[in-house]
Amino acid sequence: MDSNLSPPPDEGNHGGSDSELPVAESGRMVEGERDEDENNSGAGGGTPGSIEDKQKKKKPKRGGRPKADVWELYTTYGERNERTRRFLVTCNACGAIIDGRVEGMERHIGYDCQRIPEPEKLKWQERVVEKVKLIKEEAMNYATAAAAAGVGAGALVLKGSSVKRPKKIKRGEGITSEDDAVERFREYLRIPTARPDPDYTHAVRFLLKQAYSMGLEGQSLEFVKKKPVVVLTWKGENPFLQSVLLNSHMDVVTVDKEKWNYDPFLAYMDESGDIFARGAQYTKCLGMQYLEAIRNLRDQGFVPLRSVYITFVPDEEVGGGDVFQRLITSTEFQALNVGVAVIEGESSDNSNYRVFHGERTPWSLVIKALGDSGLGSKLYEQSAIESLVKSMEAISRFRASQFDLLKAGLKPEGGIVTVNPVYLKAGSPSHTVFVRNMQPPEAEAGFDVWVPPFTDMPAFERRIAEEWAPSCRNLTYKFEQKGNLYGQALVTPVDSSNHWWGLLEDAVSKVDGKLSPPEISPSATDGRFIRAAGWPAFGFSPISNTPILLHEHNEFINAREFLKGISVYEQIIKAFSSFTGVIEGP
Repeated sequence: MDSNLSPPPDEGNHGGSDSELPVAESGRMVEGERDEDENNSGAGGGTPGSIEDKQKKKKPKRGGRPKADVWELYTTYGERNERTRRFLVTCNACGAIIDGRVEGMERHIGYDCQRIPEPEKLKWQERVVEKVKLIKEEAMNYATAAAAAGVGAGALVLKGSSVKRPKKIKRGEGITSEDDAVERFREYLRIPTARPDPDYTHAVRFLLKQAYSMGLEGQSLEFVKKKPVVVLTWKGENPFLQSVLLNSHMDVVTVDKEKWNYDPFLAYMDESGDIFARGAQYTKCLGMQYLEAIRNLRDQGFVPLRSVYITFVPDEEVGGGDVFQRLITSTEFQALNVGVAVIEGESSDNSNYRVFHGERTPWSLVIKALGDSGLGSKLYEQSAIESLVKSMEAISRFRASQFDLLKAGLKPEGGIVTVNPVYLKAGSPSHTVFVRNMQPPEAEAGFDVWVPPFTDMPAFERRIAEEWAPSCRNLTYKFEQKGNLYGQALVTPVDSSNHWWGLLEDAVSKVDGKLSPPEISPSATDGRFIRAAGWPAFGFSPISNTPILLHEHNEFINAREFLKGISVYEQIIKAFSSFTGVIEGP
């Protein structure tokens, strides 16, 4: 298991704007940085534009800062980035077009450019790391001065300091691309963490950079090779109290770009503020709402009583069992001393927020049929395909009965057993497709089965063995996914017996929000592992008045809804982390 406690030099170039290096409490930038870059924005330090513009440019005063030597490796592209207003430049080695900003240009040469010799890249990497160290030292001095003044780091402006406060988010006004929280969210969305080849490297760098910019502790743990878990820490005044866990995941499902109106990793925002991207609803928005809420609370000078931990896991979209079960049984996780967890929920198409206190669990069922093999014209008592068809007919009848309960309103989606066929495999392959004049000796079908927590598991398994895959018809079955924790009534109480439930209700009401009746989630999340270990967990994504588009084409969230969710989580984090009661843990 690896641990990465040092700040990342860069989160890379993902087609978005070049972001700031990690600095003080709220992503402040070094004063004069933009002036230096724009004075040097051109090949050899000149300013892009027409000859007439260059003639009008005033000569620099004596004693001015020398131009950065990195400009010698670039040529001015001649256009501006509309958001950052920086001139674009082209790397002379690989042709990449990036913002004309010294630090970003140095990082590209040191880390991203594929045509720079390794010895040369190492020189630029050392320069980037050194700059990060200097900025971190300044940030630490800033935080120390704030602590000495008895205020939150975000509330202090040091006289003569080179650290600037970031522009505040103006809630209630029109959404523009200049809103810092929205831009950080869009930057996260641009990192392509889609299955089957998620880019965890840049996602981890981005998240750790956010942590360092707020003065949080951050580390990357690796329980499974190439599947990092990011753990961020906001220490409470009493670290011996049970902590608050905020969990989300970095990975998102695959995309079919041809079905999208915009590139799903461009994070395009239209005039109404709708942000289109894979993960906009599920669940990159949630992870950033956690971080932005904590950023705001720290700027307000709030100090939690209980420690708050934010985890970003890598493989929720493929079941989570590979990493999360290892995570919660690890010594690192046990040391967090969790008292309550918040995980992903779903958006709501009305003004209320949905909350989930349990969820269905996934079973991956495979049914296999064996039979006599012979001529395609011969009749057999039990051919493999015939036996499998009878099995699928029985499953189809059960599926229809569950669907009828849902359509009649007798049960919610999270209260029925869902069985859906996901693949069929039969036939004798040939050099073209399949042999046509031969009945195959075996056939197989795979099913996704979603089981509510209160299902009578022994009775349900008897149905599978006796009706769906009886051995008398030469049928067998197996579960490719079915752990020991499945089938238990794993729900978090939502009544007066659970202090956290009352705190959640009160916190949402403080921002004029309202919760819908608690639900069993129709899908599975990492929450099932948390509840199985004995901790209370709520599935909650503060997204209202939004079409439910998780895993669908043209997934989007409105920027105002995203910002409103930040305010909701400010109240939840404040309420949970300030709770003084005694809790019985697992």
